[in-house]
Amino acid sequence: MSKKMLFFFLTIALLVSANSISLASAGETRIGDVVNQVLYTDIVTYIDGQEIASYNIDGYTVVCAEDLRQYGFSVYWNEFHRYLVIGRHDDASAKPNYKSAAADKSRIGVPIKPVLYTNIAVYAGDSSIMSYNIGGYTCVYVDDLAKFYGSGYVYDDISRTLTLNLKPAPILQENINAILTRNSDFLTNYLDARYDSSYGTILYGSTGGTPHGNYAWLLLVKDDGFIMNMLIFLPNDGGFGIVSDYDISDMAMSGDGTHLLFTRYYKEQYYRYNLDLPSATLALEP
Repeated sequence: MSKKMLFFFLTIALLVSANSISLASAGETRIGDVVNQVLYTDIVTYIDGQEIASYNIDGYTVVCAEDLRQYGFSVYWNEFHRYLVIGRHDDASAKPNYKSAAADKSRIGVPIKPVLYTNIAVYAGDSSIMSYNIGGYTCVYVDDLAKFYGSGYVYDDISRTLTLNLKPAPILQENINAILTRNSDFLTNYLDARYDSSYGTILYGSTGGTPHGNYAWLLLVKDDGFIMNMLIFLPNDGGFGIVSDYDISDMAMSGDGTHLLFTRYYKEQYYRYNLDLPSATLALEP
């Protein structure tokens, strides 16, 4: 190969490589991309008087969702749908023993590890909240925990402590009552069916009101604080989650209480779905 030809091919290769890098950088954020940095902090975080490992992202405190199991919460991870649900649940056997090291004041604000983008959807009850990946763990804002579960939330700048006190864990029926009475000036909840089993309670109904029309929900509620609208995993023209109440029919619980079956009419076709209650997984029937 002549030197001119070699130079030509090398030039083309470099241009293609540069263009690929430019396209990748201009594209959407991908799983594992660095989106921020964890900053060193001397602030110590407590939940109901027990210290918990915490991190600083842009001046806000986050904790690992998985750690919350030791602090009065249930934490569900579903690999199939890639969601994580945090619920309020007291566990007498949980005994956290975390103790932070003495703070190094000279390091406050210094980046200590990357924050990675994650596509895992995280919910506090049935409300979506922000999450981040830190070291392979899903982390959430303590502010969000306080919003949904706190009875008291105080930051003391003198002692450099952040303290979250929790409301008592609600029993199953209290969670159900809160859902059914969660109305507003424009929207009203209507309960059409209820199914009880040892794996949780299914509430099927709709929310409607002028000018919004009615949309359906299928809530799985467990006695340890798990709440999830399983219809968010159904496809729709606008994405996922908004399903007309007219499109759901033929709902039935299996004899052993482990599965709920229903039919959904979508794009001029009927689809049969199977909700597995123990794993909280919704899948099409073969």
